[in-house]
Amino acid sequence: MEKRQPVRIATFGLTDNPSLDLFEALLRNAGIAFEVRGKYGMTVNPIRSAALGGVGIYVDEDDAAYARELFMDFQKRNGIGQEESKAGNGCIIALVLFIVLFVIGMLFVNFG
Repeated sequence: MEKRQPVRIATFGLTDNPSLDLFEALLRNAGIAFEVRGKYGMTVNPIRSAALGGVGIYVDEDDAAYARELFMDFQKRNGIGQEESKAGNGCIIALVLFIVLFVIGMLFVNFG
């Protein structure tokens, strides 16, 4: 018997954790078994997790079509899109870049 791989049906970025929690509750309520990958990595190492694709929701192949339908409805009702759910990753990178440049600037002011 061939082992089936879970199917990724949704991706969330760091800034969407409340949306992720709501969507998890929606899947639970619908009786769909799911797996969340990368959720806790976003808090431990957000830049690495963003590079790996954010937080993913995976379901069994048999439930994938219905789960995707639920996700599309969820997006419409909450006014988010798949692209928007990843938008927070750019903010993290910009923040890190700002901090690095700030520290370099402070070094030049103090030691320059």
